[in-house]
Order: sequence, then structure tokens, then C-alpha cells
Amino acid sequence: MAVQHIFSVELDENKRQFILAAHQSKDGRCAHIFDDVGIFIDKTNQDRFCYSCGKAHQIPSSVDVLASGPSCKNMSKM
Repeated sequence: MAVQHIFSVELDENKRQFILAAHQSKDGRCAHIFDDVGIFIDKTNQDRFCYSCGKAHQIPSSVDVLASGPSCKNMSKM
């Protein structure tokens, strides 16, 4: 089964860099990284700043699986 990383949400800059390194796109598309989970409840459809490419994008809405979890700050050295 092929898995394609569409976007991430992370507030911490160091963790964003880790995500970016782990999900570099092989086809040249932007691995979107946003900074606030509040984007999922905001119904204004505003473009949001992407920390991966430095441009504003719509939040991708056509995903098959959305995985989320708590910060791992107590379990890692990041």
C-alpha cells in the first residue's frame, strides 16, 4: 500500500524541520507544514502560511486518512 504525506501541523520550529527532513517529496511537490490545528475548525477557507515553502495554501481537504496525536515532548529529546 502506497502512502503519500499530504501535510503536517506543528507549532515547534525544530519539530517542523524534523518533519520536513522525514517527508521530502520525491516528485517536487510541497510537503505542507502548517502551525495551528485550529485551521480544521476555521470555516473561512482562508489560505494558510506553509512553513515548508513559505507560501500560502488552502488546507488540503481530499485526504483518505487523517492521523493525529499529542505532542511527544515528554518522550523525546526534540
